[in-house]
Amino acid sequence: VLTIIVVTQKNSTVQSTAKPVLRIGYLPITHAALPLIVESQSGGKLANFDLEMVKFSNWAELAEALQAGKIDGGGDILNNHGTLFAGRTAEWFVESGFIAATSLLKPQNVVCLKIHGMYFTKPAKSGDVLKFSSKVVYAGKSSLTAYVHVEKNGSDILLVDGFITFIHVDEQTKPAPHFLSVSPANEEDMKLFEVAKDLRKS
Repeated sequence: VLTIIVVTQKNSTVQSTAKPVLRIGYLPITHAALPLIVESQSGGKLANFDLEMVKFSNWAELAEALQAGKIDGGGDILNNHGTLFAGRTAEWFVESGFIAATSLLKPQNVVCLKIHGMYFTKPAKSGDVLKFSSKVVYAGKSSLTAYVHVEKNGSDILLVDGFITFIHVDEQTKPAPHFLSVSPANEEDMKLFEVAKDLRKS
């Protein structure tokens, strides 16, 4: 599980030969597991710091500690309104669509072409359980379009839905035929098929 960490730098007038401590807050939950920060991925910027992970039991405590300057950074899952970042939702939205596409094709031969809009109907807050569902609803010559919808808290409450198109590529990342076809199984699938088909014209 990947946790993105935002670090705020502070000026200091204290001179010391010891490395300054970088205090990062985290929550012991699935989307904010204890992060592993690799020096090679930080461009050497972490070499001058000692990293200290600070565990919190909820987002409110983490946010309060960050605002009070007790920690230097924290996971960026929620925004300042206490709701899930749209960008984080988009990341998981793409991943969900990718899983649907790669259930039919090899992952190394699939690239994302376009997100055809994401429609947010309700916010996701701390404590909500989100379910991302996806399925391929249309197939072109080298493309696959997936429909993704997100529900929360084990109900049919729709949070986000939309379409995303992937392209089947060869070893040179050029579009290549996949020889797949999609046959709608019911009325709902037929509606999604028609919508995805029309998206190709936009």
